[in-house]
Amino acid sequence: MGLARSMAYKGIHPVVRKVKKSYKTGVSLSKQAMRELEKRFDRKPDLESGFVTINPTLPAMESEAKAGRPQ
Repeated sequence: MGLARSMAYKGIHPVVRKVKKSYKTGVSLSKQAMRELEKRFDRKPDLESGFVTINPTLPAMESEAKAGRPQ
């Protein structure tokens, strides 16, 4: 996790947290939730469908900044 925290892209550092809970297998998003998430995807036409950039939402970025966490 330390390596991920130290990385930066265009001067922006990722928010890195350890997931402490386990997730159930086979759980998926509703169609409406997936449509909302798809709006944030940046797909490259020449790459496979799994290669996407997921753009952060502004409220999430703002709450991280208010919490004093590095961006």
